[in-house]
Amino acid sequence: MIALAIEAILVIAITRLPKPQPPVPAATVQIRVLQPAPTPVAPKPPPVPPPPLPKPPPVPVPPTPIAPPLPTPPPPQPHPPTTHRVIRPVTHPPPPPPQPIPPVPTPPAPVAAAPPAPPVINESAMSHYIGQVRGIVLSNLQVPEQLIQAGLEGDCVLQFTLAPDGSILSVSVITPSGLRAVNEAALNALRSSHFPAFLPGMPTGPHTFILPVHESGQDDQ
Repeated sequence: MIALAIEAILVIAITRLPKPQPPVPAATVQIRVLQPAPTPVAPKPPPVPPPPLPKPPPVPVPPTPIAPPLPTPPPPQPHPPTTHRVIRPVTHPPPPPPQPIPPVPTPPAPVAAAPPAPPVINESAMSHYIGQVRGIVLSNLQVPEQLIQAGLEGDCVLQFTLAPDGSILSVSVITPSGLRAVNEAALNALRSSHFPAFLPGMPTGPHTFILPVHESGQDDQ
């Protein structure tokens, strides 16, 4: 009985044992050695920008030089007019009556002759000559073009000295015009004139004349 029980236990144990597994074929495994991954390098921080340079102070702009105002030329001072001195006949007082000469043994001293009277200027001859001089100067007078274009006019007074033969000794403007062209035109007309000799009855030496001159660029002149 005991043997039957042991045999039954063995049969049961054998039936319960796990079945043997079929053999597994050996598999070939390839091993690939990989290089180690590179150690990550931390990126370098960007360079710190240098601090901004301080701005230079603004260069002051030098002030624009202002030219001083030109001085206003003084107005032309009129020359004092030279009056024409006319030589008039000089009357001498009558000589005193001769005093009686007491009789003396010696003859009386000779009496010197009185100097001749200065020549008398003939007023009519001087007036006639001045008219000739004025006509000659005005015939040579040319009105400047700028007076004609602007319709201006002006006056000046000339003074000149003539020799008895009519030649010009000196010329000047004693009362100038405010227009320079008027003065120049009058002087040019006088310098280009040829005057006749003095008339009988006029001075025998140089004589000074004064002549007003009027110039106009207007159409009605």
